[in-house]
Amino acid sequence: QQLSMSNFRGLAHEVLRSATASCSRLMYDWEPAHADLSQIRDRLSMTTPGYSFVSDPANKLTDAHLELLLRACISPIDGLLRARGKDQSTWDIRGARSYLEAHDGFLRVLMVLCNIDGGQCARISELLTLECFNTSSRERGVCIWGAKMFSIIRHHKARLATNNEFYVTRFFSPLVSRLVFQYLVYIRPVALAILRRCFHQESTEALLFSPLSQIGLKSTSWTASTFTRELRRHCDTASGIPSGIGVQLYRQISIAITERHVRAAAVRFNRFDDTTRTAAHKVAYAWQSGHRPMQRHTTYGLDGAYPDHLQPALLQAYSRVSAS
Repeated sequence: QQLSMSNFRGLAHEVLRSATASCSRLMYDWEPAHADLSQIRDRLSMTTPGYSFVSDPANKLTDAHLELLLRACISPIDGLLRARGKDQSTWDIRGARSYLEAHDGFLRVLMVLCNIDGGQCARISELLTLECFNTSSRERGVCIWGAKMFSIIRHHKARLATNNEFYVTRFFSPLVSRLVFQYLVYIRPVALAILRRCFHQESTEALLFSPLSQIGLKSTSWTASTFTRELRRHCDTASGIPSGIGVQLYRQISIAITERHVRAAAVRFNRFDDTTRTAAHKVAYAWQSGHRPMQRHTTYGLDGAYPDHLQPALLQAYSRVSAS
């Protein structure tokens, strides 16, 4: 069976539809006010353990999940509280367990969605290391910059050649960004609250894609096979997608499409060009300091750090690539 570009796009739409429906159920059909990411502060240089844009006091998001928790408790359908006598109630353990299992189901879909959105696919071993907040040994893997949400992966292989990490970021589309935002701000804190209050389990897990329903039972981390099973489930649902597509094959397909279609359509430019008619006006900044663009970048600017330091110019480059 051949795979067409329209069918390939249809797979992404199917995963997005499934993730949106799952998110709506976990949010109890509540739609909070649309978050303006340009107003969200995320200090990318902050390495303090526990920090993320959710915990940043300027954003006032720490207690935002309490509204959802209240709705989950009093909902007449799939509510988390069960009546017990007059004016009394108790936790519905079965309902709480069901919510945690639904949380894990949504997170599996979101894992696939994040990997097929925002450019070429990451390796699953890298995707599964993304963390929600800083820890003592790692920095968070989901950030906001320029009113856009993105994932960031730090490659350590580059240390052999440059003694620095190699940064790769993937910017999410607005629809996916909204799902990730709702998960981090509302759904995940509610799931953690259910763990504490109903099952007396305290989770300090920072990994973004990690199940919560198994904490205290037989907790197992997700692997590439978890991603493959979820991807194939959506391949079976979407029309025109050959069966048997796994992690490696999907990654190879995405790279092949990039090489054949995206790069051919992208505008080619030389950022060091200052002699032809296509030269950008920004080269005047280099001239003003008495340098050619290559000299300025090598001596003062980005080339010595590209892409070993997370900086605005690098994020802008990845943002353009993700959008294309």
